[in-house]
Amino acid sequence: MVIKQLDGRKLLLKKKEECGVLHSGLSFKINNEGMPIPNGKKKGSLFIKFELILPSSYFFKDESLYKQLEDALPPKENVEPLGEEVTLQEYDKSRYKNTNNSKHRNAYDSDEEEEDDDEDDVNGMKYEYEFRPGCPVH
Repeated sequence: MVIKQLDGRKLLLKKKEECGVLHSGLSFKINNEGMPIPNGKKKGSLFIKFELILPSSYFFKDESLYKQLEDALPPKENVEPLGEEVTLQEYDKSRYKNTNNSKHRNAYDSDEEEEDDDEDDVNGMKYEYEFRPGCPVH
């Protein structure tokens, strides 16, 4: 899947195999693709939450209807997506809930105050994209 970033770049979303099958409510983050951090060159994390509406398995009772549906649709195209390849990381919302302990940060705190790991800017600003079947993703 390709999404267009606010700066015009296109991001090709790829999921790690160990993340399993996409399902509704699944959240991911992309490091360094979120909102810019003031007075710095780094960006926060971009968060993506998937809301999927899928048909039930074997929604046709007559097996021959699947072939008719395939014949009625345009032929499959082998399209090479254009964009910058990024990797989705599984996001556990409960792990990043705001708490009243010392780990709570302001959205504009510098990430340089912490070790440089994959968990930076977790309490900072974020985007939430909603993907729906049949709708183009921009």
